[in-house]
Amino acid sequence: MAHPATPAAADVRVTAWGQLEARGLVLGFAVEAPDGVLAVPARAARPGRRDRLWEHTCCEAFVGAPGGEPYVELNLSPSGDWALWAFDGYRSGMRAAASEVPRTRILHQPHELRIDAIVPLDALAAVLGAPPYTIGLAAVIETQGGEHAYFALAHTEPRPDFHTRAGRTLVLDRLGAP
Repeated sequence: MAHPATPAAADVRVTAWGQLEARGLVLGFAVEAPDGVLAVPARAARPGRRDRLWEHTCCEAFVGAPGGEPYVELNLSPSGDWALWAFDGYRSGMRAAASEVPRTRILHQPHELRIDAIVPLDALAAVLGAPPYTIGLAAVIETQGGEHAYFALAHTEPRPDFHTRAGRTLVLDRLGAP
C-alpha cells in the first residue's frame, strides 16, 4: 500500500513476496502502472553495488531477527544496480554487508516492472544468525513527473520509514514456507 502522506502515483499497484529456500531468501516485486507513468532507470552497462538507489524507483527488503536490533537492508534498482547494508540498530551502525552479489532478474514491459532476487542466506546469517527472520518489503516509486510514492506491506509512522522494526510484518521461520 502507498503511504498516505505521500502522493501516490496514479493507478500504480505494487505487489511483493518473499520465501526462504535452500538457495537463499527469494524475493519478488511487481510494479504495475499505465505506460508512461513510471520513471525507470536505464539498465546499467556494468550493474554493481551503488549508493542512494532509493532516490529513484527501487525495490527494497528489510530483514531482521524477531526481537533483535540488527537488520539488513537490500536495495534493488531496475538498472540492475543493488546495495546490501547491515545495521546494528535503527538507522545506526550502517556498513556494507557481504560482498556476495544478489542474483537478480529484471523484466521491464510497457505496463509492468518485475524484479526478482535471491539473497544468499550466508549474507543474512552473518548479521542476523539463523532464521526465523522478520521482513519488510517496500518500494520507492518515482513517476516521470519526478514525484515519489512509498509502498510497503505496512506503514507504522506518520512519514514513510521502511527502517522501523514494526514495518517488518512478514515472518519467515523455515525453509520453503512463510
